[in-house]
Amino acid sequence: MCLFLFIITGNLIGLVPGLDSPTNNVNTNAAMALTVFAYYNFWGIRMWGAGYIKHFMGPFWWLVPLMLPIEIISHLARPLSLTLRLFGNVRGEEIVLVLLFALAPVVGTFPMYFLFSLADCIQAFVFFMLAMIYLKGSLEHAH
Repeated sequence: MCLFLFIITGNLIGLVPGLDSPTNNVNTNAAMALTVFAYYNFWGIRMWGAGYIKHFMGPFWWLVPLMLPIEIISHLARPLSLTLRLFGNVRGEEIVLVLLFALAPVVGTFPMYFLFSLADCIQAFVFFMLAMIYLKGSLEHAH
């Protein structure tokens, strides 16, 4: 829940003229994504021990050579996808606001502030929900 509130407030700070959103920096997003990655893998290993590797092997023994590399790549791509999704959306919003403010200084930007504040809340919710889905996936029993 703290992660969710941090992302929402960080995103909304970027809508204040003259302030920059912390999630506008790819390093902040990468740090949060790597923390989520380490956290859900930690709990998966803590709960299942060496059996956690069964999550990566697939349902049948003869699928192991195919499933293991796919699952490892999939898990390693999760921090990258979390990072770039949040960074791209927040950066895109700020670029659009700068362009709109240059074209129509006051009147053109007011409706966009509402739209972007809604999008910022949705992006924080998506990041949080994906983190919880990854955690839940590491805690369930592998078939």
